[in-house]
Amino acid sequence: MELEKRKIVYNIISYVFTLILLILVIRFFLTSKEIILIQKVGIFSVTISIMFALISYLLSGLQYSILVKQYGIKLEKKDIIFLPIVMPLWSFIFPIQGSGIFFTLFLTRKYKIKVVESLSTTIFLYLLVLFYGGIFGTIFCLYYKIFSLFTFISLFLLLIPLFIIITNMILILLPNLNNMYIHGIISFIKNLIKILALRFIDYKNSLIILFISIIQMIVNTFWCLWISTDLGYNNPTFVSLIVLVNWMQISLVIRFTPNNLGISQIISGALFSLMSIAPEQGIMISLISTVTCTIIALTLGVVFNFYYMRKLDIHMSQKALSQKVGE
Repeated sequence: MELEKRKIVYNIISYVFTLILLILVIRFFLTSKEIILIQKVGIFSVTISIMFALISYLLSGLQYSILVKQYGIKLEKKDIIFLPIVMPLWSFIFPIQGSGIFFTLFLTRKYKIKVVESLSTTIFLYLLVLFYGGIFGTIFCLYYKIFSLFTFISLFLLLIPLFIIITNMILILLPNLNNMYIHGIISFIKNLIKILALRFIDYKNSLIILFISIIQMIVNTFWCLWISTDLGYNNPTFVSLIVLVNWMQISLVIRFTPNNLGISQIISGALFSLMSIAPEQGIMISLISTVTCTIIALTLGVVFNFYYMRKLDIHMSQKALSQKVGE
């Protein structure tokens, strides 16, 4: 019961924090011109934006399918379509990594994957996003000749696979402990890191996922280009939008607000400032893309979520989540 209460408090804090961030963004970064632009976004523009988002979600579903193949599991076609649409909904229900929790529950319930294997798949997805972000971030720094904190962060993300592999080698050398409780925890961590290291060493699947990620990045860049053009912006270049797409994706890994509302906009504005582009343009592009994802989550996401709740007995309750994750 105490755990449930704490999670409810965390969710309330997250929503309050989101509201404060959005107020600050609108108050200090968006001019009256941008507010008018938002009001002028029509149904046709929103429809095109939704189509781009759905294509991006489908590509994410293909990535999930490749990841679970390593366990001899073949995702059903409907799961490839439904999963990426349902997961953002859970980030609204449980802002702090709700989508990751749902993905873990889904794999353990439907495909009977062990919790450590299911959790490793979720974590690996996050690490891949960070790693690919490091690749494109480093390229961006070299292209724009930027040597700052941003450069060091990109290089750090680029070395994530090496860190995981080295950590695995160190953990293998650790002796077993007599304490049953500590031994259980260390054993779980060892297995988790081992699976992650093996996934990175599996170059074939990693390269396939990278290829899909590049296609997804191109789709999302054209999506942002569409939004930019629709808003009448001329400054954002294709390269700047590629960087924006990658760092918006990275920001989703460290979720504290529902679907990263507020945080994504601040990161986008800061990135555009680094590239000498008006920060409000980055904010507007990311805001409309986030709103598009929200529309999908609260329509198709809700429908598909009820399907999973009925078929897999996955309940939208703190208690159900706590019990399953603790297994």
